[in-house]
Amino acid sequence: MVPLGFKLVVRDQRGVEVFSLPIYLGSRLVLRSEHSLERSQMEDQVVICDGKLWIWSTAVRTYNAGIPTEVPVGGVFLRDGEWDVFLGGRRPLPDDFRYRVGNAMFGKNQMFFCGERWDLFKVFPNRVLNFRLEAR
Repeated sequence: MVPLGFKLVVRDQRGVEVFSLPIYLGSRLVLRSEHSLERSQMEDQVVICDGKLWIWSTAVRTYNAGIPTEVPVGGVFLRDGEWDVFLGGRRPLPDDFRYRVGNAMFGKNQMFFCGERWDLFKVFPNRVLNFRLEAR
């Protein structure tokens, strides 16, 4: 793996760093959750480009209650097995990307990065995490 000059830093609501991870060429961050009303899984694939986090794709299993239904401008729609995927046409996330973590009943948020899985809902239940790229 080829390291880049960035690390992914995650802080809690008080600004305390809870963990950081080195970024490698081709790194992909996946954030998976369960929609609180639909009770179906949603998954965002986040890539690192030009020193920013970008949502590259959003995959869903149903289309109600605020779940994406339209292809973004410049994007495409793909069906991939059980997932419906909205690919591309995205824009960079804010420098401090706020991510609300649920719990075992609502959300079941997980993070996948470099082949590892973190059950965020178990470690940080009912908390807001701030994701940010920083220079190493």
